[in-house]
Amino acid sequence: MHTKGPWKWVDMPIIRELFNGCSAICSEHIDDAVIATIGEDVPGHEANAHLIAAAPQLLEALKACHLQMLQSNNDSEYAQEANQLAIAAIAKAEGKE
Repeated sequence: MHTKGPWKWVDMPIIRELFNGCSAICSEHIDDAVIATIGEDVPGHEANAHLIAAAPQLLEALKACHLQMLQSNNDSEYAQEANQLAIAAIAKAEGKE
């Protein structure tokens, strides 16, 4: 199980000093819980940081969409493909892939 969200991107001088020039993704509930560090030298580091910080909310939303798809009884090819993509992404996020 992952650290409870929401998470936030923290890019402050003290964080960069502590993590060798990296910013950090932290839990909003546990001030000292660092989820990940992001190096400034990585292309797209800001976009990556925002995506990682949004991960708990994205997983929750995807699970809700998956449940809605199951309850809708939509048998279209598009719905089946979307449902399979949701199942695969949820499994990956939960380490079951």
